[in-house]
Amino acid sequence: MVQHGDTIQVSADLTNVQDNTEIWGEQYERKASDIIALQQQIAGDIAGKLRSTMTGAEKQQVAKQGTQNPEAYQLYVKGRYYWNKRTEADLKTAISYFN
Repeated sequence: MVQHGDTIQVSADLTNVQDNTEIWGEQYERKASDIIALQQQIAGDIAGKLRSTMTGAEKQQVAKQGTQNPEAYQLYVKGRYYWNKRTEADLKTAISYFN
């Protein structure tokens, strides 16, 4: 994902890990304020590609929605970024974003 001003660009790919061939790929571009709808579209597109191998419970999990607030989602993503760094200072930063 790359953000330029108010525009977000995302590349999504499905790869067969057995032979490293691409099964599917797509480029998306939306306004940052539409990030939640974009996430749902990408999940839906991927689920559609994998639908034949998914169980009913897996399909429901893909369709499950989190927050509808784009600002809350941005703060959550930033929190996850700092959380994954695993240093004491970054964990404190992550907690502040989560709060």
